[in-house]
Amino acid sequence: MTSLERDKKRFYYCKCNGETDVVDESGYLTGEKSITYGEATMVSGVFSMASGNSQMEMFGVDINYDRTVTIVGDLEIDETCVLFVDKAPEYDTDNSPLYDYVVKRVSKTQNYTFLAIARV
Repeated sequence: MTSLERDKKRFYYCKCNGETDVVDESGYLTGEKSITYGEATMVSGVFSMASGNSQMEMFGVDINYDRTVTIVGDLEIDETCVLFVDKAPEYDTDNSPLYDYVVKRVSKTQNYTFLAIARV
């Protein structure tokens, strides 16, 4: 499998650092968890064309676009990572990433890392 440089697209990913307990304004635990992410890291890969299906649901239209990404080499990425594919990394006021894709599956070979991703 040959991965041409001109077909590669740069994107960013954030690794999950873990969960933290949410505390209310009085300092008490709410019982909720908040996921924290690390800094965005740039990587490049070859993306497949967007695919998926659209169907009518009771509360609107459900559109699910799935893509695959092929990356040359071994990449430390798993199903808890979030991606910035169609936009630059940006964060909200709580420093949580405003990502546009999530990783559904990771498959690794000796030379490549394959990602199955879904738009959020």
